[in-house]
Amino acid sequence: MSALILRNPATEAVVAELPHATVEDMDAAIVRAAAAGDAWRTVSPADRNRLLRRFADTVAAHADELAELETRNMGMPIGSSRWCANAVADTLHYFAGAVEKHAGSTIP
Repeated sequence: MSALILRNPATEAVVAELPHATVEDMDAAIVRAAAAGDAWRTVSPADRNRLLRRFADTVAAHADELAELETRNMGMPIGSSRWCANAVADTLHYFAGAVEKHAGSTIP
């Protein structure tokens, strides 16, 4: 089966070659995603906070690298790509903080 080739739109250089997923690959991914969702439900709020903050810190630490990859992949100006990478880290920190604010009530 042929690969999906990602090219830098400015230079036509190959950024990555990705194998096409089969129906079986997709079925397996759906099963794994459902299992991950079930497992996430059992993670305590404190652990969710810690995991999300660690993820946010990792994204922030690699923001320049992620921005460069995104620019090479889709041609976005590097400044915009840096902003997006940092916005991802900020969003993860926001939702990590939301875990701390959970009051345990719902609106019927």
